[in-house]
Amino acid sequence: MEIESRHIFLVQAENRQDAVGQAMHFLQTTELISYDQLNIDESGVLVADSNRFWETLGQGVEKNRAFSRLIMDELQKNGVREATDLLTLPLGYPSKLLHILTHMIDGFFGIDSAFYNLVEDSHWLGDTLDSTIRKTPEQFWLIPVETGKVEKSVLPAASMVDKN
Repeated sequence: MEIESRHIFLVQAENRQDAVGQAMHFLQTTELISYDQLNIDESGVLVADSNRFWETLGQGVEKNRAFSRLIMDELQKNGVREATDLLTLPLGYPSKLLHILTHMIDGFFGIDSAFYNLVEDSHWLGDTLDSTIRKTPEQFWLIPVETGKVEKSVLPAASMVDKN
């Protein structure tokens, strides 16, 4: 399988099988994006009390933050210096960048989502959920999914946004 994208999902489940099932169900039923292939990286499935859980989760969140910073930098190159500049943002490439950034902030899953929290429907990890995971780690799982090519997407990848 040629890997086109990789997502890591945080899920809450009683066991590994249910955790994997939740991630697959989400990807198979979401109308936001569909791929021609989906593959669970079994060696990367982690329950929250495993040694690599927090590091892996942190890396996924940081990839989302880095991507969001990249979009912000590009918006700044296109004239955004303060929030009021958004009111006069030109249509086209700059407004599409803002659209993508907004979806990263509000939890709209897409091809650029490195980490996705299915518990909170978010690209991040809230403080309350962080605390809950630490209290009941056996209920939380990270599920890495490797995908094939995008068949359809409501939101294009940032790399696919036309700069013209």
